[in-house]
Amino acid sequence: MAKKSSSRSKIRVATGPIVSRLSDNLTRLMAARPISLTELSHGTGIPMPTLKRFQSDPTANPTIGTLLPVARFFGVTVEDLYCGRL
Repeated sequence: MAKKSSSRSKIRVATGPIVSRLSDNLTRLMAARPISLTELSHGTGIPMPTLKRFQSDPTANPTIGTLLPVARFFGVTVEDLYCGRL
């Protein structure tokens, strides 16, 4: 039996790593306020060492649950915080 070809168009999905801009974005957002890591930690409930790692390590791989309070604190989306150009 021959296979029928599908008349549906195929959707291509971009693949590859998402480039994290978290370190740069966090530094910019904190400078714009201005706010310290201690103040951000108190305002978000995220431990200061975790925030410091996000700010200093461009390879940090945080969870959504950790990014969400930081994004809310600054009034930005998680997507913009993690990979946007702020």
